[in-house]
Amino acid sequence: MVEYEYISRQSNSYVKRLNRSKLDTTKTIDTYDFTYQPELNKSEILDLASCRFIEEHKNIVFMGNPGVGKTHLANAIGIEAVKQGYKAHFIHASDIISNLMSARGDGTYYLVLKELLNVDVLIIDEIGFKKIPQNSVDEFFEVIRRRYEYGSIIITTNRPFEEWANIFGDAVLASAIVDRIVRHSCIKTLAQ
Repeated sequence: MVEYEYISRQSNSYVKRLNRSKLDTTKTIDTYDFTYQPELNKSEILDLASCRFIEEHKNIVFMGNPGVGKTHLANAIGIEAVKQGYKAHFIHASDIISNLMSARGDGTYYLVLKELLNVDVLIIDEIGFKKIPQNSVDEFFEVIRRRYEYGSIIITTNRPFEEWANIFGDAVLASAIVDRIVRHSCIKTLAQ
């Protein structure tokens, strides 16, 4: 009976972490088509899925054109993290900005920021698809700054780092963001 209760608590904990993560349960390592990206080293991706990078407070960046599988891989690694007991959160880059800006207006800013900071791995999808509004670049920087060397980040982007100044509209802040992301990072470029 005690063993069943322990397993049940573990299962409940997993379900709660998975629901809070906002991850897509259909995008797993098992459902990723590695033949679509033959130059991608499958064993390296499986090593990333071991989630050692989380304990080492490292980041992962998946770069490439739209439709090459970046989001699927980021999501799949997030699911593996949740399976291993880590807290993950999947969010689009533009949603980080809109959520934080709305929270500034309604007084819940620190609560929303805390949600982004108090996970083991934050998965930020689609940096570069939309330009970040100039008045909210500081908000995005704050998330990256506070997670730096403290919590892991997985990023998907369709733009090389050299173009991030255009995305953020501020070369200095873009450089600071890139520096904090890249310093302890595994960068994978996916080709089409």
